[in-house]
Amino acid sequence: MREVVVPVSIWSFIKRTVSIWSSHNAMRLAAGVSFYAMMAIAPALVVALKVVSLIYGRSAEQKIGQEVGALVGTEGAASPSNVVQQVLHVANHSKHSALAVGISAAIALVSGSSLFACLQDAINTLWDIKPRREKGFRIIVRNRIIAGAMLFVAALLLAVSFGLSAALAVVAQHAGPWIVHVSYVGDTIVSFAFVTLLFAAVYKFLPPAKIVWSDVWRGALITALLWVVGKIALGLYFRFAMIQNPYGAAGSLAALLIWIYYSATLVFFGAAFTRVYAESKGKPIEPDRYAVKVTQEVSADTH
Repeated sequence: MREVVVPVSIWSFIKRTVSIWSSHNAMRLAAGVSFYAMMAIAPALVVALKVVSLIYGRSAEQKIGQEVGALVGTEGAASPSNVVQQVLHVANHSKHSALAVGISAAIALVSGSSLFACLQDAINTLWDIKPRREKGFRIIVRNRIIAGAMLFVAALLLAVSFGLSAALAVVAQHAGPWIVHVSYVGDTIVSFAFVTLLFAAVYKFLPPAKIVWSDVWRGALITALLWVVGKIALGLYFRFAMIQNPYGAAGSLAALLIWIYYSATLVFFGAAFTRVYAESKGKPIEPDRYAVKVTQEVSADTH
């Protein structure tokens, strides 16, 4: 039987979380996720621009830019949102045939599902679970289907977030000046709700594991809170660190990579927190029928 370490205080709880996060090479795992995310951004933005333009026409570029800015921040000349704005501008002022958009959609689907597959493998590592070898091909197909489904879930949540932000903007246009502050708070709440739901979906459905919803929500909320704080901290960094000096014209691209890498490390810290919290409640995370505990598999291989 695997020994479960149950923290008895807040300090031991944090220490156990950091221990799992660091001992499983979370920073190295975040680097892999960052690579796949960078590959998926451009084609996903092209497809999103074409879809949103069906509703907003020529103002689709501005609408998407505002939504992305609310998520990643807009502070500093080398803000990550600048890269998004540049990609949107080029895509919006270029003539794309139906074939080109279709190819972009296919690339976005493949790269996006690969991103979530990489994220799935990383969380499996943090939770010490691994797909069963005897069901190799079935598990590969299942994991790809789940990764693709998570891509659509993320797109759906982003669409809902986009719609709510647009509704707040309409209300702000027909109200007094005081509503601007309320609209800003509303956008912040919408962004927080979006990332919380996304993190909860990732922890609950992506790994082949059994975990109760109460543990999932606490892990997702902690991760979302850290993400909001991190967005503010990175905004200050991008504003005052003069990141464009060493990177020149690639400063915004470097800022986007830093932002993605930092976000990935937070997701993995939240995964470690969720594991420790589940263990502290006496209900440790267990693999489902498609997976096995890594310690159990190693033990079986040695006999």
